[in-house]
Amino acid sequence: MHALIMGHRRGLSRALEKLDIPYSVWNAKPVRSKNKAKELIQAPYPEDKHVMEQKFPSFEKITHVIAGSEDTVFPASKVRRWVGARRNPQTAVIRCTDKLSMKHFLSSRGVPMTDFLASGPQISKKEVIETLGTPLVVKPRISSGGRGLVKYENENEIPEAFELGLILEKNIQGKEGSVESFVCDGKITFQNVTKYRKIGHLNLVPGDYSRDELTAIHSLNETVLHELGIEWGISHLEFYVTTDGVLFGEVALRPPGGYLMEAMAIAYGANFWEIFARVELGLSPLFPSEFTGDRKLFAASAIFYPSPGRVCEIRGLESVSNLKSLKKIRIKAEFGEIIDERQGVGQDYGYALFGSESFEQLSSDLDALGSQFEIVTE
Repeated sequence: MHALIMGHRRGLSRALEKLDIPYSVWNAKPVRSKNKAKELIQAPYPEDKHVMEQKFPSFEKITHVIAGSEDTVFPASKVRRWVGARRNPQTAVIRCTDKLSMKHFLSSRGVPMTDFLASGPQISKKEVIETLGTPLVVKPRISSGGRGLVKYENENEIPEAFELGLILEKNIQGKEGSVESFVCDGKITFQNVTKYRKIGHLNLVPGDYSRDELTAIHSLNETVLHELGIEWGISHLEFYVTTDGVLFGEVALRPPGGYLMEAMAIAYGANFWEIFARVELGLSPLFPSEFTGDRKLFAASAIFYPSPGRVCEIRGLESVSNLKSLKKIRIKAEFGEIIDERQGVGQDYGYALFGSESFEQLSSDLDALGSQFEIVTE
């Protein structure tokens, strides 16, 4: 057995090492540490089988290909075909990559979602406003983490035309969250519901939704995964809880970002990177025998990204380090470092993980973090 990780994730590398599975890494960007990978290829993801054969010494050894990030889901599916590895239906892979294809297909199956249009020369500004109103949300068909998303608040801001490759959506008012699911043999074996307490910055695991809301969220998740025909792997579905019910946002076939895997580990007392590796590799048992799927603690992940500018102070680190529910805090920003505008929620300059038996204690500590800690820029 030899695994290829496409899109490096440190937790996944460590899980494979724990399972004593040899692996290699292919990543489009530089990787700080290759851990114990047999090879580390830093290059654009391969478009052609012959290119990969030339660049990748262990090509013939690959038995499993694991997509670690959004931009590797489609390339990983191609590599699986080249090496004869297990893969999900190509239609499911495409629909979990191309958001327009995803939305067209699922809306045709009756999945509730906000109104949307595909950009193009045939769509006039008048039609966009009449159909979707304002505010208007515009984002690329193929992207993740909010990259390229633009929100137009009023008619005057909306351009006369949009280039191809965009989705135009009616703005949604509601609570946003996600469902992280493991699928084995076409069946959901575990699902966690996350609440975005502050989008892009603070996540509750599991989210404090009502029983009725959870029932509707689970139902939506199960419907989407069934309609897409996902046979195995991990999915990350985003949704909105609105006054009109639970609406579908989008779904990805890869591990979530936002340190949710680590927060889930705290909440449920299990190594979810190892569970993910087991599911991807088809190991038996797929889940550790001690894993029950029951919540042990209320958990949260906080992601730090300061305002653009030069880092001049890191305020309140000592005081928040003493918060009762804090499990880990890491600051990546350095004094004098220049912070650019954030392009997507996958970017960060540090994070903190929390866990407590008391939701009230957790909530109080998160409030304290928000009021006491800051990476200050000028």
